[in-house]
Amino acid sequence: MSNSPTLKKRREGQHPTADEKATAQEKFLKAYAKTANVSLACRAAKIDRSTFYEWKKDDAFAARVALADEDANDVIEAEIFRRAVKGVVEPVINGQGLVYEYEPVLDANGEPVLNSKGKPTYKRGKQVTITKYSDTLIIFHAKKRIPGYRDKVDITTNGKDMPGLTILTDGPTTVADPRYVQRGTRPVGEDVSANE
Repeated sequence: MSNSPTLKKRREGQHPTADEKATAQEKFLKAYAKTANVSLACRAAKIDRSTFYEWKKDDAFAARVALADEDANDVIEAEIFRRAVKGVVEPVINGQGLVYEYEPVLDANGEPVLNSKGKPTYKRGKQVTITKYSDTLIIFHAKKRIPGYRDKVDITTNGKDMPGLTILTDGPTTVADPRYVQRGTRPVGEDVSANE
């Protein structure tokens, strides 16, 4: 077993030293940046999840968690890119198992070696693989990076103010008449039955 301070068994209610806490926090942040998973990072640091939330109350540690969170997002995006664009190599499998290439067995003169029935003999070659790509992941990647691929959202408020509602856009938005939710709709509350 390692002599790491975080691996020593503590008595109930005993708090870690400043060095032990710093070591555990570093382990947590390193694991979290790789996994984007609080539970796995807590296990790596050998701390309880509640300890992490207690540490997060400290602004300095919370800022480091935010940076680790960005690193974790980068790991996820790299994996999305790999699976969607570069693809994942998988073995080809049929009803009998893995599929292999077969090559004829050749003698010293380069002639096929024949079996007792006069047919060429073969040896198993390399395993057959296929590269698979994820259409779903490429769609999500495109939606994140290319505004034209994002889902369109229409918001109707039925004429009521919605405090706290924030609409985020990718660029400048011009609203000619704030009563219109989208182009071509009538103002909220306007009686349209007489005009139709």
